[in-house]
Amino acid sequence: MKAIPFSFSDLSASIFIKVLKNYDKLEFTKQKIKEVNQKIFDSISIDNYLYTNVETPIFTVRTDKYDNLTKQLMKENITVENCSYFTNLDNTYARIRITKNYEKLIKILSRIL
Repeated sequence: MKAIPFSFSDLSASIFIKVLKNYDKLEFTKQKIKEVNQKIFDSISIDNYLYTNVETPIFTVRTDKYDNLTKQLMKENITVENCSYFTNLDNTYARIRITKNYEKLIKILSRIL
């Protein structure tokens, strides 16, 4: 099973340009991301969370409970990127994008990490 990478596409770039034209919406979104990041951080052990800028809608988690955390999260229908391709990281790390359904994500992470 292959993880879905979070690449930056032409579509993403065009959306980003439109968002920049609506600064209020951008500020609201940044604030919401901060709030969700804090909720995620508060819900899991600090040992399982790699620090990410609070305005970044992607975060990294780790656990030694599974040989492949990405595979475990994918079984839970979480879109995730395997971190074994990153320097100094392996299959016990996974990058996750914050979605609108972050409450479900928090429940799953609290249970499996």
